[in-house]
Amino acid sequence: MTNFSDWIAKTTGGASARAIATAVGISHPTVRKNIDNADPAFALTVAEHYNANPVDALVAAGAITDDQVTRYAKDNGFGVDDYTDLELAQLIVDRLAAAENADASPLATVTEFPLPDSNTSDLDIDPGIYAADDSDTEPEPGDDDYHDGP
Repeated sequence: MTNFSDWIAKTTGGASARAIATAVGISHPTVRKNIDNADPAFALTVAEHYNANPVDALVAAGAITDDQVTRYAKDNGFGVDDYTDLELAQLIVDRLAAAENADASPLATVTEFPLPDSNTSDLDIDPGIYAADDSDTEPEPGDDDYHDGP
């Protein structure tokens, strides 16, 4: 996040100060003041009411830094082994999306190709073209399969 007000907008879905005030139970002028001051206690209150990560809230408010969070995790033995495969996969996807500045679109599309052993009998597919040549000899000049480059 670039600043606290950006985090508030993202976390609340762009809710107005009045809507946030109603959700957290304080007046809207107090909400505005807390946003302007990047109040960490207010950040935690918003995180709780909008089901956001409280650590992200504290980082956005400037109460702690990303480096402090990382150091805490390392000092307390939180590492890769503490994550499930699904959590690690999601982290990779999130990082790739951020690197590509992707929005809601997928990183890549997948197209299904019929396999030679599929039930599509109307396809004339030669299974040999899908397999790598595992022979121990390469074609020599004069062989039918020989070519000298592109």
